Amino acid sequence: MQNKDTFYDTPPTSVPREMTGSDILWMLLKPLASLQLTIVLFVISLFLVFMGTVAQKNTGIQIVLKDYFYCWISWIDINVFSDFTEVFFKFRLTNQMIRVPFVGGYLLGWAMVINLTAAHFTRFRLTWKRSGIFIIHGGMLLLLFGEFYHAEMSEEYRMDIKEKATSNYMISFDESELAVMSDAGNGVDDVVVIPDEMLKRSAKTKQPISHDSLPFLVKVHHYAINSQFSEDLTKHPIAPTVGNGVTFSFPEEKPVTGVKAGDINMPAIYYELLSKEGKSIGVLATSTAVELTRGNIPMLSKIDQVEVGGKVYRLDFRLKRTYTAFKIRLNELIYEKYPGTEIPKNYTSKITLTNPSTGEKFDSNIWMNHPLRYEGSTFYQSSMDARKRTTGLQVVQYRGGVVGKFAPWGPYVSCALIALGMLVHFTLHLNKFVSKLKKESTHVE
Repeated sequence: MQNKDTFYDTPPTSVPREMTGSDILWMLLKPLASLQLTIVLFVISLFLVFMGTVAQKNTGIQIVLKDYFYCWISWIDINVFSDFTEVFFKFRLTNQMIRVPFVGGYLLGWAMVINLTAAHFTRFRLTWKRSGIFIIHGGMLLLLFGEFYHAEMSEEYRMDIKEKATSNYMISFDESELAVMSDAGNGVDDVVVIPDEMLKRSAKTKQPISHDSLPFLVKVHHYAINSQFSEDLTKHPIAPTVGNGVTFSFPEEKPVTGVKAGDINMPAIYYELLSKEGKSIGVLATSTAVELTRGNIPMLSKIDQVEVGGKVYRLDFRLKRTYTAFKIRLNELIYEKYPGTEIPKNYTSKITLTNPSTGEKFDSNIWMNHPLRYEGSTFYQSSMDARKRTTGLQVVQYRGGVVGKFAPWGPYVSCALIALGMLVHFTLHLNKFVSKLKKESTHVE
């Protein structure tokens, strides 16, 4: 009987198949699609969110966003972790100002996008059964991209308008400026604005700021990110010689956390005016507070005045302004609370928007969860002061043309896609489960 097995004197050798472009792509993507990498990224994100949250104990939310999330590399302050261990474990790691580099929000977000995209190329097959998973992941990718786009291509401002008044400018949440104004005649002012970064740089380097339109130099001695109003003159870091600072001081405070509506930092500066030859004209101190008051009674204008060369200059240290091509008038302010509580029931701003450049004029109502969208800007009802009859509108502006116009809808579309994906995924699994039960029931009969 003949053996059917085939024997060889030497073992057979396999000829390696020539690698294609798809094979090379698969080899490159496979490590990036690792499930272990996904878990590591989630752990890093949890730690970053935890540190950013704890950091708000001593730092404002706008600074935390820039230092931890809206950056490629974040710098973790070990003192922040020491605050946590002191509260919960009764010991401090260190009292020194130590900052260590860590993964920033941008780097972490794009790593998640690459990991998820690579997983679809290497581990997921495009089948009807997995359609729900694909929709869910599509919503997640859109949400991640939308957050990156929001951070890079949007700017947030605040617009405060008193009832029966009109405004055509917005103010920044975290930037200030020093406006130097002088009368140019016919009711027009010449204005020179010194931006926030130049004021901070002068405070750090002690180098004066010059401008060809100004007959003096501006030297910043002290810059406080947040301040309070005080009548205690012993709290001056440097003694003012002219202006409001002679009567009032602006001691430094911890930055606000930003969790309370309308709660923003009020920077203060102590600066000196110098002649072009370097001779001191006067030392001033001021804050960005809208008005200096005792209780409800305004005490004085926050704008300082100095006379140089026979000309009067008005100096206003204020939150950075961005002017618009249109004007908004607050016709009526509606402020309602639930009876017997401080819980807001209805905040509504009845406004009239006028755009001289286009000839547009229309009335609109802005209330909670019902913003006004106009020319790439979205106006949200964020706060209201019934006592001062003032409304606070949060304004979000997007750049980027057509994409910028649809950007405010991104989070809604993302959440809708994720919800739809979950519905499809669970419906398919439910249908499979019901079919299996029917088969088992038929088999038993």
